Amino acid sequence: MEQEIQAQQRAGHSARAFLFFGPRTAPHGSVWLRRWFRWRRAAAAGLVVFLLGVSIISWVAWRRSWQQPEWWQPTPQGPEVAPAAERLEQQVVSDGHRVRAVGEAWELALDEGATNGWLSTRLVDWMNTRVPPVSLGAGVKSVRVMFRAGALYLAGELEQGRVVTVGVSPAVDERGRLVLAIRSASVGRLGLPSTWAARALQPAAKAGLRIEGESIVMEEPVLKLADDRRVRITGVQVSEGQLKLTCKTLGR
Repeated sequence: MEQEIQAQQRAGHSARAFLFFGPRTAPHGSVWLRRWFRWRRAAAAGLVVFLLGVSIISWVAWRRSWQQPEWWQPTPQGPEVAPAAERLEQQVVSDGHRVRAVGEAWELALDEGATNGWLSTRLVDWMNTRVPPVSLGAGVKSVRVMFRAGALYLAGELEQGRVVTVGVSPAVDERGRLVLAIRSASVGRLGLPSTWAARALQPAAKAGLRIEGESIVMEEPVLKLADDRRVRITGVQVSEGQLKLTCKTLGR
């Protein structure tokens, strides 16, 4: 009885080995059979390599999506942060409300460090005073900006820790529209197509803003002041660490 069981087991092993590896010695005239088994082995090895490659790529992409961008800095802290943010806010309010002749052009320069300080200490309070109040958006914990030559990068840290970044090249076109051409997008350090950013921002487009191809367009870049005067943005220049806006004061 035991001999019969052992014989059946050997036969099963032989059958499985035959199906996967092929016969050890092929009979005369069975070249096609040998080729078929070789192809089967090559296909199985190729599938294993493919699945392994996909797994490695997926793991690397997942890991990079959780890594913070190299330029991302923790929330600015220190005794100088709040005063610097308050000075920036006072500068913007003062320059914007200064009495000027209608149509007079003037410039407003924003420093990257002071801007990030304001975003971390004053942004939430400012949003709460709007009518109606506005918010950063569901799941967004904090925001940062980075100014580089010709490009502005806006990043938001989500509640779970990931950082989503969109890079734009701002300009005022010949029609007077403020156009933010999307040049890059990423989650953590994982780069994404700019078309993804355009689709993701589409639901967030507010009145006066719209997505046009791979650009965010503001048809009328005009801000209303507390005294009912208006300020139009007529030019944008981004350099290393600084954003400079050229503005023109309009009448009431």
